[in-house]
Amino acid sequence: MRDWRPSKLPWWMIEMSTTPNTPEQGEELGRLKRALAALEKMQARLDAVERGRTEPIAIIGMGCRFPGGANDPETYWHNLIQGTDAISEVPSDRWDIDAFYDPNPDAPGKMYTRWGGFLKNWEVDRFDARFFGIAPREAEAIDPQHRLLLEVSWEALERAGVAPGSLAGSPTGVFFGLMARDYDILQVKAGNPSRIDAYYGTGNETSFAAGRLSYLLGLRGPSLVVSTACSSSLVALHMACQSLRSKECNLALAGGANLILSPEYTIASCRLRSQSPNGRCKSFDAKADGYVRSEGSGVVVLKRLSDAVADGDRILAVIRGSAINHDGASSGLTVPSGPAQESLIRAALAAAKVEPEQVVYVESHGTGTSLGDPIEVRALSETLCKGRDRSRPLVLGAVKTNVGHLEAAAGMAGLFKAVLALQHGQVPPNLHFSQPSPHIPWNQLPLLVPTKPVPLPAGKGRAIVGVSSFGLSGINAHVVLEAAPEAPPAEAAGAEEAQSSNAEPVLVPLSARSPEALRALAEAYVQRARDPELRATLRDIAYTAGVRRDHFEHRVALLSTSREELATQLEAFLRGESSQGLLVGEPATSAARKVAFIFSGQGSQWIGMGRQLLSSEPVFREALTQVDQALREHVSWSLLDVLAADKERAGFDRVEVVQPVLFAVQVALAALWRSWGIEPDAVVGHSMGEVAAAHVAGALPLAEAARVICLRSQLLSRVRGQGGMALVELSLDQAREHLRPYEGRLSIAASNGPRSTVLSGEPAALEQVLASLRSQEVFCRLVDVDVASHSPQMDPLAPELERGLAVLAPRAATVPFYSTVVGEVLDSRRLDAAYWARNLRSPVLFFQSMQRLVAAGFELFIEVSPHPVLLPGIEDELRRGSRPGVAVASLRRGEQERGSLLASLGALYARGAAVDWRKLHTRAGRCVPLPSYPWQRQRFWSLGTSAVPTSRPMAEDPGDAQPVDGTPVRFYDALSKARGAAVDESYLTFGLLHEKKPGFSWLRVAYGLDPVEEHMRLLLHSQRALRNVLLDSVDFSRVRSVWDIGCGYASDIIALGERHSHLVLHGHTLSREQVELGQRKIDARGLGERVRVLRRDSSKDAPLESAYDVILGFEVATHIKEKHALFRNLSSHLREGGFMLLADFVANSGSGVDVQDIASYNSTPSQWVELLSEHGFRLVECVDVSQEVANFLHDADFDANLAHLEKAVGISAIEKRNYQAMRNFGAALERKILSYVLFIAQKDTHVRSAYRRHLNRTWVEAPTPYSARESMIPGRDSETSEWLYEVAWERKARAAMPVTMAPGAFLILADRAGVASALSARLSEQGVRCILVEPGAAYQRAEGRFVVRPGEPGDMVQLVKDAVDSGAPGIRGIIHLWSLLAAPHEETTTATLREAEQLGCGSTLHLIQALSRASSRKPPRLWLVTRGAQPIASSGAGPATMSPAQAPLWGLGRTLALEVPSLWGGLVDVDPSASASDIAKQLAEEVLHPDGEDQLALRGGARFVARLVHPAPFEPLPVTLRDDASYLITGGLGDLGLKCAAWMVERGARRLVLLGRTGLPARSEWPSVDPQSRQGQQIAAVRGLEQKGAHVRIAATDVADEPRLRTLLSDLRQDGWPAIRGVLHAAGVANPKSLVELDAAGLDAVFRSKVEGSWALHRVLEGAPLDFFVLFSSGSALMSSPMLGGYAAGNAFMDALAHSRRAQGLPALSINWGFWAEVGMAAREARGLSQGMESFTPDEGLAVLERLLGQQLPQVGVMRLDVERWISAYPAAGQFPIFSRLRRASAKATTAGPEVPSVREALAALAPGFRRRSMLEQHVREQLAHVLKMPPAQLELETPLHDLGMDSLMAIEIRNRLEKSLELVLPATLVFTYPTVAALVVFLSDTMGLPLEAPRETAVPDDVAATAAELDALSEDEMAARLAQKLAALNKGRK
Repeated sequence: MRDWRPSKLPWWMIEMSTTPNTPEQGEELGRLKRALAALEKMQARLDAVERGRTEPIAIIGMGCRFPGGANDPETYWHNLIQGTDAISEVPSDRWDIDAFYDPNPDAPGKMYTRWGGFLKNWEVDRFDARFFGIAPREAEAIDPQHRLLLEVSWEALERAGVAPGSLAGSPTGVFFGLMARDYDILQVKAGNPSRIDAYYGTGNETSFAAGRLSYLLGLRGPSLVVSTACSSSLVALHMACQSLRSKECNLALAGGANLILSPEYTIASCRLRSQSPNGRCKSFDAKADGYVRSEGSGVVVLKRLSDAVADGDRILAVIRGSAINHDGASSGLTVPSGPAQESLIRAALAAAKVEPEQVVYVESHGTGTSLGDPIEVRALSETLCKGRDRSRPLVLGAVKTNVGHLEAAAGMAGLFKAVLALQHGQVPPNLHFSQPSPHIPWNQLPLLVPTKPVPLPAGKGRAIVGVSSFGLSGINAHVVLEAAPEAPPAEAAGAEEAQSSNAEPVLVPLSARSPEALRALAEAYVQRARDPELRATLRDIAYTAGVRRDHFEHRVALLSTSREELATQLEAFLRGESSQGLLVGEPATSAARKVAFIFSGQGSQWIGMGRQLLSSEPVFREALTQVDQALREHVSWSLLDVLAADKERAGFDRVEVVQPVLFAVQVALAALWRSWGIEPDAVVGHSMGEVAAAHVAGALPLAEAARVICLRSQLLSRVRGQGGMALVELSLDQAREHLRPYEGRLSIAASNGPRSTVLSGEPAALEQVLASLRSQEVFCRLVDVDVASHSPQMDPLAPELERGLAVLAPRAATVPFYSTVVGEVLDSRRLDAAYWARNLRSPVLFFQSMQRLVAAGFELFIEVSPHPVLLPGIEDELRRGSRPGVAVASLRRGEQERGSLLASLGALYARGAAVDWRKLHTRAGRCVPLPSYPWQRQRFWSLGTSAVPTSRPMAEDPGDAQPVDGTPVRFYDALSKARGAAVDESYLTFGLLHEKKPGFSWLRVAYGLDPVEEHMRLLLHSQRALRNVLLDSVDFSRVRSVWDIGCGYASDIIALGERHSHLVLHGHTLSREQVELGQRKIDARGLGERVRVLRRDSSKDAPLESAYDVILGFEVATHIKEKHALFRNLSSHLREGGFMLLADFVANSGSGVDVQDIASYNSTPSQWVELLSEHGFRLVECVDVSQEVANFLHDADFDANLAHLEKAVGISAIEKRNYQAMRNFGAALERKILSYVLFIAQKDTHVRSAYRRHLNRTWVEAPTPYSARESMIPGRDSETSEWLYEVAWERKARAAMPVTMAPGAFLILADRAGVASALSARLSEQGVRCILVEPGAAYQRAEGRFVVRPGEPGDMVQLVKDAVDSGAPGIRGIIHLWSLLAAPHEETTTATLREAEQLGCGSTLHLIQALSRASSRKPPRLWLVTRGAQPIASSGAGPATMSPAQAPLWGLGRTLALEVPSLWGGLVDVDPSASASDIAKQLAEEVLHPDGEDQLALRGGARFVARLVHPAPFEPLPVTLRDDASYLITGGLGDLGLKCAAWMVERGARRLVLLGRTGLPARSEWPSVDPQSRQGQQIAAVRGLEQKGAHVRIAATDVADEPRLRTLLSDLRQDGWPAIRGVLHAAGVANPKSLVELDAAGLDAVFRSKVEGSWALHRVLEGAPLDFFVLFSSGSALMSSPMLGGYAAGNAFMDALAHSRRAQGLPALSINWGFWAEVGMAAREARGLSQGMESFTPDEGLAVLERLLGQQLPQVGVMRLDVERWISAYPAAGQFPIFSRLRRASAKATTAGPEVPSVREALAALAPGFRRRSMLEQHVREQLAHVLKMPPAQLELETPLHDLGMDSLMAIEIRNRLEKSLELVLPATLVFTYPTVAALVVFLSDTMGLPLEAPRETAVPDDVAATAAELDALSEDEMAARLAQKLAALNKGRK
């Protein structure tokens, strides 16, 4: 049947079928015909099955990483054709090859090879997790092979022209091959099961390599990983082809990966003797002795050939067929089988329908083994060489000679080579083939092993090649490839350049997931656009970038006419400059930005509009044709004829023509916008524009909309010549007031802005009003019209219009319709005849509609008109409200129409709009190769510090710290090493001492050999003093990234990282040991995501970031001989304006001072000047600390101390030499041979080099002495004073609020003192229903009343279900009064506190959780009420009556405000002495008519609001603790408690009671406790206290257990301990959880230590003679801190208790601590919660505590708070009034993370002179160039702007841009008054108060100044008119 065809029927059957002679024959003929038809159909099915079974598969994309830096196919081909050997020694970041290498192949656990093929310019531990949306925790766990496949797959898809995002939900398959599991092995070897989490399995199990990609891209096809050893990836390819042919999938990715991370597989391979000792594959050579292991990855994108051709894909090669099999029973499991290989190749040829002689080249498996190579050649000769002409030999390739054996990815390496050979028509050379193998009969075989590039042999048709891959386990694969079909000829790259001046502009989009990636992508596009090898037009580039790529949130669009212009625009973008056609926006958010279509009224028309679009845009043309047909029902003229007519024939002077034509163009433009994917989320129309808006919204069909516009305009034509209109500079209300006397003659026509109103009516009356306004100096002008729209003259027309439109049947719109008749969103079904009559007569409330759009969050505004009329007003409204957004025009008068549209489309795209790029490119371009996504990798490595396995123990010989280049360990590095991995920041630098200290030896102190405690403190403070000079010079809140160029053991970057939670910090060092120990310290502190140490040379190796904000270096330059290389590297990696902070030596001699034995190379002052100046650094300050360092290094007994150190510690010879050098440096400083200088420099390439050199010389030759500088710079005490906060209660009357009655009832959780009853009665009087809820023993429901159990969460759920979710009228608010049930303070006991907790915080918590799960669309607002919980007195005299038991609700409430703002109402503390009725009256006002205040206290009829402020300054008092007193520390064995204990001992305390729940073992057991354990460290700390003379009592007592506390105090007295004179209550549990997750048990745990514990201390010590009673509270009780609601509640109790004790005359201080670094609960549990609140070190915190102890403050917050960064991190907090005082005090709101200085700030930072003038001139040029669309360089300083085409609208746009960028309010006459760049620069500098030169007076004529002042506030329209007149006059004068 297969070969049967109807044409083969016998002649008689054919004849019979055409000439029936009898009925029987006719019947027979019918049966035959039916049979024939069935046979034909069957044959067609068989043919289709056969075609499907054997259909060729197209390779349309490839991505790769191969050894030798081949990170893309182009580089891979370059390396192959050049014969590059990609093999290298095992790098040190994989394993220590010296530790594992042994040339003896029998050495156990060793390898006899040092070689491998490793990836370059790609680090295995780094990954762009953010791009793929993978959390850091999960990213760490993912095998780097899987991560590599994600990257390479994405690149393959991009190179294929397949937008990965377009595949979501598609039947796309993923087929990968994997083999090794080194990452898994490394984790197992780490031997720490506690590190294993849920991600361990998903990160290492091989199937997830494919599954994760399918998951991330949303692919629904097959997804699997095969493991067939070395053939894995080619087997995966075979399976992918099968899946495509069977139509399981329509697209497939196939490939594999292999990474070599651990030595085990290499050791095993050496046991097999399969490795080549010299690491080279010598395939088919006599010297073949094995292969070399390599790594890499390759992925191909596959489609059925027919689909690829239909889709216009770029086809790289075609897979004709493939086959797989197994060796079967060969000579051994790992021994290849020749017969199996032969059958494999024959099967592949059969599948491909290819004859053996058609194959011209085979890429062999070719491992280079003496056994495998001959077997493979024999199989090839048997299958492919029989009968082959020796003149046309089979070319035999072996890519393993170039890159080694990639194992699971080996098949991809061979496949890629074969595809590239087909593309280039050449076969690259094999390497290492010099003597053919004697085991192969070469003289009998027609084979060629190329040793140089050879042409791909020609054959019949397209070239055919084969690729083999054989697995060690016996699974083999062979693939037959064919060259790609001929592609359509590419247009010459330069063809478009020749005609670029007339070329149509093209929009090219670029996007990325981060600003850094976008910049990197732009750089790559610049290179690609200028690549002469790229055979692609600009249209091809635009098509590929738009249609064939995904689009991300960071965007730029470029409107270009040539590839060169594209490159130039991108270069401007990279420089941060504006350029014509360059469209840059704000990052898009995940939420779609809302788009509004704005349809303007009459006035935007122009002759010729729409003509270009008619000929070029089918959608536009079709829409106009439809409108034309609709209009023909009502007009006698043709729309298309009018658009094509000239001025005389167009009829645009007739309103009955121009309005329908404008309507038509608006409808067509809207259709075009929509076809490009820009869909409106709202429409607005201005006057007649509402007709098009209604149609576009879907409210009116086209026929009805045409009826409206035609009838409306025809009626208007009747009153032509009878009216007038005028624009006046008045608000809407002011204008109405002026028109009162003219009622019936004049009306408001339009409200276009806050001070822009249009009047309309009788000309005579209008002139009277204008005359009156002019006399009052109000700007006004007549509008050039003779129809008084929206005036009383419309009254006669309205009834006829309404009758004519009675047939309208408006529908529900699909898009919200913002009516400018009523000024708000309107139900479109109300757009009936009556509405259109109002549209004609009523004022146009455009300004009000715009306000509502902006308030509703609209950000993208498109004026749908032939020319922008409303655009300036829209931009002004956005700017006035400081709202994000952009407004664009559709067309502009006289400009190329598609170009105008594309420019606006680009602006919208850059702001995040979704564009349908396929619709934009109706003429499909060619898919061309463009740059792949530039990954922004970060380190993710589950093993902590390094990937380096080693066979050595971690504790190496000290001498190993010698870096690789011989540079010695620096001073403080050696000290750090001596102290181990827990190095403190105090050992970072030399110290600064004002004078020599007798007996002080830095050497003894640093090693802990000096018993004098004061010397240790001296070392600490002196070293901090030095580094603070440098670090305090930078405001790190504005910094994002820091590079420490010689980081040692990472102490500096750790300290900065702990203090500034937003910083990214990287350090370089040459010492492997420093990398390991430094990274271990980083990981131990949880800083691994932001802080990293690398083993790199800062003088030549690039750091991780392209540009840092700060570079830091302590004594680095002195140890680098090639200093120019160092400074060149530093300059290239520091951003413009960034800071470089260096501490280093200066040689005070004619030439440098070199100390060779310690590699110290010290430059002279002139050399320093040249180094700095030549590389763009400008010194800000130099500080000479030579004498202070010399004092620090002075050691009269140095030799004896060094000898003692050698004996006591044991130091290396290198360290000894270093310490001796330090002594010599000290002497050199004393004798002025050297100076030690601190350099603070800024990168500043804007200033002229001569001036920069002058400044640097001035500083270097005369640095500021440290002693002089210290007296000028404020001390750090002033800094810590900024950390202090308190809540101030300010009296504030209620703001007048409009009385509106929202629907819904109030739920009142009722007290029993009458407040709830009185409140319910008062609310009911105002028409508000109230429901009372009382606490009880069982849940009950009655009419208007509920009873619930406070401690039962289920009751609250039921209450919410019954009361809140029950439907109309719903609950609008909940008032919580249960806290008022708390026992009075004098009756408080532990039991009543627990009851108060349940009634207050417990019930509120259950209520919040129930409400959070409720279905209410508008949740009720929750008001939390307390009575006497805040310290405000009821009257002006006497202390406040406090109720601490109610105070926890304030801590919980403040967290609620941030975590669940939708429920937030407020906190109100009512007057304890007020009556229930008075309280109810005030509460009712607050809850019914809130004015925004949400933290209130009501006292004596007055109203107080909470404000966070800095307390008044105070003088710190000296603190000395008594040696005859006892001091109690709760939480005393915690990190913070022990730090406090040490501080107290330093201050004189000798009796300490350390209280903790667990205590310590008996002292007799202490020697047996592991010193590294937690208890061991506590014991060591206690012993340290005792060694300093203190007696320490360890008390294992729960602080909340009052009886046991009393017993403890009794025991102390009986044991003779003195009375307790001071308490530090530092115990507590944080338990960070959100309020919706926090349970009662978690709340109880916090309350036990904080509430019950502090209360117990208060009770048992009430009569004790205390000097201080300090409660360690939390800043969370003051701030709205997320995740700390329970903790905040407990601490709020302590705050109130402190106030209560103070009111009783008892000592108390509650400190609301921020975040402690290294110690305390914040460091352990609240890490990550401190955005905007930096930590402070224990020493800093204790220093603040010391300052506070002598004060009388009952409560103070200690927080390193950046309120603006806090609010940026938690935007809801920005609405909280409590921060308002701090925000006003803030100089400028900053965004989260570092802030780039504004233009104005940058100008202010420069001194008057050339640089400031140049910067301002450049900025003004850029703003003007943006508006004028011309290069900034073409704007001469003195050229009048009107000569450049400046019109009135442009002038206003320039004013707006300069206002925004320079933060000014500028006159609308700006460009008229100052018409050149030079004049503008002078005026702007004067306005900012930033003189360009020495201050001087500017003579401005009085009349000019008066005119500017008079016109300062004019509206956009008014100024447009005024400027047009002035510009016309100027032009006339020039003529």
